[in-house]
Amino acid sequence: FMKTYVVNFFIWWYAIKLFDYLYLVRFVFVWLMIRTRALPMLKYINKPLYGDESFWGKIIGPIIRAVWGVGGFLITIFFSLPFIILVPVVILLPLAPLLQVIIFLI
Repeated sequence: FMKTYVVNFFIWWYAIKLFDYLYLVRFVFVWLMIRTRALPMLKYINKPLYGDESFWGKIIGPIIRAVWGVGGFLITIFFSLPFIILVPVVILLPLAPLLQVIIFLI
């Protein structure tokens, strides 16, 4: 029974839980990109902000959009970086008891 349980645990962890965590990382990244509106600002960087077709609107609009887009992207990276850094930890987490046994035997 125990051999089956151990094998099933690793299959469950790497087939289901790992992908659940990767979906969480993707969700956090996409949610932050949507909330900061970085991509639409960078997509329409050459258009005047709020349809202001005056000289100053055409000059300042792309600057504001560029700062907003880059700032939103940096905020997204900053807040999703802990989730991205934890991916190797989540991958290696089931191997921690085996590592403890090896250290104990050495």
